[in-house]
Amino acid sequence: PYTIVKKTFTDTEGKKVTLNVGVTGIVPPQILNWDKAYLEGKVIVRDAVEAVRDIIPTMRENGADIVLVLSHSGIGDDQYEVGEENVGYQIASLSGVDAVITGHSHAEFPGTAEKPSFYAKYSGVDDTNG
Repeated sequence: PYTIVKKTFTDTEGKKVTLNVGVTGIVPPQILNWDKAYLEGKVIVRDAVEAVRDIIPTMRENGADIVLVLSHSGIGDDQYEVGEENVGYQIASLSGVDAVITGHSHAEFPGTAEKPSFYAKYSGVDDTNG
């Protein structure tokens, strides 16, 4: 349920740095409701937050310097229920997750000074840079 990609970058001082980027991904458990005809009996669905939390130690043990989560989930809110559809906020808050790329909801983020996003009110959200 994950891969580790070795990437070499050049830092601000011109030095080459190699990082092992651990990549995992999630979809909402509701996918079995939406695409049952295609997926039933072919995939196992569980809570996305629990799945990411459980895989992080394995990724780190296998050499991931940073952990990236590709999340087909909305950002959601600061309330959490197991099996919830929009859990990007909770995934980004997990210890060991370094970055999240999320997309599912049709809401603008980040916001602007004139028009803050819905998510600006949540702790740890950078509404200027995303």
